[in-house]
Amino acid sequence: MFEDTVIQLDPWEAYNQKKKVDASQLTVQDYVEIAIYVKRHCRSYNTAVSHLQTILRDINTQMQFNPELNQAFLRVCNMLMHFYIRSKNLKNAKLVFDGLMVSGRWEGYLEEHSVSVTTILNGIQTLGTRADAYQIVNRLLQHKQMPAHERVYVTLIYTLHRFGDIKGCRYYFAQMKQQGLPVSESLYRAMIQACIDANDSQEILNLFNEMKKQNVEPSIATYTMVLKALNNEKDPNKKNKKLMDQIFEDLMASGADLNVSVFTAMGWDPLQALEEQKRLEVPLRTRDYNACLSHLLKMNRSEEAVNLYRNMAQTGTEMDRFTYGIVMDALLKDDGQSPKVVYDIYDEMIHHGIKPDNVIYTTLLSACGKEKNVDRAISYMEEMATFGLKPNIHNCNSFLTALSMSSKTFYSIRKMRNIWLLMRHIGIQADTRSYNIYLSACYNIMRLERARGREYYQEPQEDDMGLPKMGPCRYMIQSYRAMKEEANPLAQPDFATYTILIKSLAYTGYTRLAMQIYEDAKMDRVKLNVSAYNEIMRGLERSGKMSDIMSICLSQKQEQKRQKIESDKPKNARSKRFLKNREAKVVENPKNTLIIKGSTTSQIINDALKDLYALKRPNAVHFSKKNEIKPFEDEPKLEFFSTKNDCALMVVGTHSKKRPHNLVFIRMFNHQLLDMYEFGIEKAECMGSIPGPKCSLGLKPLMIFNGEKFDSDSTYKHLKNYFLDFFNGEQTTAINLAGLEHVISITATPDDRILFRTYSVQMKKSGLKTYFSAQARHVVSGCQDSQGT
Repeated sequence: MFEDTVIQLDPWEAYNQKKKVDASQLTVQDYVEIAIYVKRHCRSYNTAVSHLQTILRDINTQMQFNPELNQAFLRVCNMLMHFYIRSKNLKNAKLVFDGLMVSGRWEGYLEEHSVSVTTILNGIQTLGTRADAYQIVNRLLQHKQMPAHERVYVTLIYTLHRFGDIKGCRYYFAQMKQQGLPVSESLYRAMIQACIDANDSQEILNLFNEMKKQNVEPSIATYTMVLKALNNEKDPNKKNKKLMDQIFEDLMASGADLNVSVFTAMGWDPLQALEEQKRLEVPLRTRDYNACLSHLLKMNRSEEAVNLYRNMAQTGTEMDRFTYGIVMDALLKDDGQSPKVVYDIYDEMIHHGIKPDNVIYTTLLSACGKEKNVDRAISYMEEMATFGLKPNIHNCNSFLTALSMSSKTFYSIRKMRNIWLLMRHIGIQADTRSYNIYLSACYNIMRLERARGREYYQEPQEDDMGLPKMGPCRYMIQSYRAMKEEANPLAQPDFATYTILIKSLAYTGYTRLAMQIYEDAKMDRVKLNVSAYNEIMRGLERSGKMSDIMSICLSQKQEQKRQKIESDKPKNARSKRFLKNREAKVVENPKNTLIIKGSTTSQIINDALKDLYALKRPNAVHFSKKNEIKPFEDEPKLEFFSTKNDCALMVVGTHSKKRPHNLVFIRMFNHQLLDMYEFGIEKAECMGSIPGPKCSLGLKPLMIFNGEKFDSDSTYKHLKNYFLDFFNGEQTTAINLAGLEHVISITATPDDRILFRTYSVQMKKSGLKTYFSAQARHVVSGCQDSQGT
């Protein structure tokens, strides 16, 4: 393509030099080849887009002298669309497609026209909606530019099937047949797949029979799809043994090569499928064993998969790269296996002369990360060059993970930075995961150095640009700004990126930079991890910036309200009534109480919780099983229980050596912790141990508070307010004397004890104008001699 003096240069530089010498000499193939090079090897998203757009401008300029370059223009446009879609930028891909549609350049170029339509439809499958697909198709029909090509209709059917539109699939399948376009197996397979997801076995059989009538020979893959659809156990009508046997006989008569996938589609166990294939004297190939291994792993039968591999090795069965890769991946994911087993299988693969690929090395590097073995990871990266392999993004991410988990003393920030720059230099486009691993490694190194008594930053120092003057934080900020400036959709900061940066900067004293990153996260509406909030608040507290702390707290509350509003959209009438019942009201609903047992309880605590539940019914929920909860440490768990059960009040009972017979009374406001009171029970007598009638369900008690502390001491005032709220029940406008069945007496003693007693009230005729006289009888001392703290 280029002269000898030019080909030694970088391909992009060679292209520019050739263009300067004589651009008219560039052919269609020249433009296509340089576009392919840019698409595959450009290190930056912005650079790749800019180069492709430059190529299109150059082609457009030369087209006035050479109209044949229109083919190159269309092909490069298709590459640009594909690059946008691969980078998850459907919007720009649609702009390119719309420009082609309006320009009229497709006329006379059916192949390029079809590729343009299928490219945008494939992008809509993964990034768009059904409305986007119909918009594209309707515009093509409106402009009479719908290509009469089978590939377009196959892609359209797969796209509509992706969105569950079986009616649309049937419509365009019929349209294609009406136009008299040639049909192939790929079209029928697309329709069969759509019908499988629609659970329409009868239509699947009709399509299968229609294929044979149209003299379209079904492949082994089509037979497998049909058998799998008939073996669907969700609907008894589909599990038709007779039909399956008939189709299997047709398959045998067709002379197609049987494989394990056919038997597993019919519901056979993978290992039994291998035996059946042997019984039918069908030769077992490596592909059959690989399929069996894959099925076993999908069924979480990794041990049987490993045993099958060992049996293959003992019997001398031929194995390929995929066999070893499947087994290595299974052993890597098995927590009970050592990573050294993965290395042994790799050595065995090399011993048999099988060349590894990038997937194999990704598994090996992941095993190194699991073992925290940096030396072996480096040796594998160096070994790739001996097999002519170039590391891809997955290899580099696994390698960076192994480095980030290392605790080697020679492993420094500078070496980590050099590895990162080398990765970018060889043309690997870093994604979000790459950046996160690199940032996490820098953060871990700082923590490791601090644990060894060394600080990177005695005092935070910034340069004129606002960057840290040295060390890991400087590299981290540079990487973050590179992510923002590059505007690559595959390498944008996510919640992990912001969390790592905020924690690192706040940890080292760069609170101003941490607040800037925090504001960026708010602008992007990213939900941060709780640890990020805790670290930045600690950093602000050390700096004395209380106003920023209050601002963060306020932002958290606003974000919680926003998320609650977004998540509480009812989907049906029942949900709407439920959420309406939870809305704020002029007269509140009675507060529900959640009774929770801790991880360890005593019989005294169990009886106390049972009595409190009896006094609070029906406005109470009792968790009969034990829960691992520490009220003064697990605030998020308390808020979760409160929100999940719609309870504003909670009681947690625990028992330990240091805190025997412990009760914690909790009150929430808007499902957020308001206050807590902790008591230790010293002497108790449960309600069930005292004979006599108990109060009826749901009645409000009379509350009596004895002791001057309830009027003078602020703690006891709060406690009085809590118990009034706890036993308040439903709001009433009138009192029926007969409904006053029990009294709760709470007494504050001078030695900081609280006596909790309940009494039943028996009404008797008095013979006076007052209809009843009340006689209180002591019923229970639920938590006598309780000590409040």
